[in-house]
Amino acid sequence: MASVDRPKRKQRYIDSNGYVRVRDDDGVCGRAGSLVLEHRLVMARSIGRPLKPDEFVHHIDGNKSNNDPSNLTIVDADTHYRHHMGPVQPKRRFVVQFPPFEGDETWVKLRCPCCGTIFYRRKGQSFLSDDAKAPLTFCKTSCKTKFNKNHADELQSDLERLQNENLVCEFKTNADFMHVYLLKRGKRDLIDDDGVFHPPMNGYVYIQADGRR
Repeated sequence: MASVDRPKRKQRYIDSNGYVRVRDDDGVCGRAGSLVLEHRLVMARSIGRPLKPDEFVHHIDGNKSNNDPSNLTIVDADTHYRHHMGPVQPKRRFVVQFPPFEGDETWVKLRCPCCGTIFYRRKGQSFLSDDAKAPLTFCKTSCKTKFNKNHADELQSDLERLQNENLVCEFKTNADFMHVYLLKRGKRDLIDDDGVFHPPMNGYVYIQADGRR
């Protein structure tokens, strides 16, 4: 059977990220003959040893194809990230304002009738609202769909019990709600020894998305 000439593998090419890859014939950066990032290969040969996993090679002039040793430097992960992404952005924050709203703008603590998850809603967005279109409030739409499909009879015959189980408690003001909310997240500097919540002087509490102020 006649032999088939296989196409030779590329010796050097630019990958989809714009970095140059070359064949590592000596196995400096891995298995001999494998295609590796040229800038890491150049740096490894320059310092006379393989690079460690936590050592990153940065292009000083920003040109990914300029792999001259004078244009390369070893940096750690944080420094490399800042070079390419800039300063780390502050975490997203949301603001709570005082004095609080009253009436339908106060909050309620609920238990999902389907999955049992504890969650919070404004009273005007729950079944307690005068304009409520649903007899129960669920933590998510999929729970509502699943419950209505499997417990349609209970909605008709035992609605009062279901509503009592749905509502865990109602906060009379938003200050009451924030008392519980901040205490849960360790904001004890806003709560005195008697457990009384004291809003800041400027009327605002800034809270990061992960709950830290």
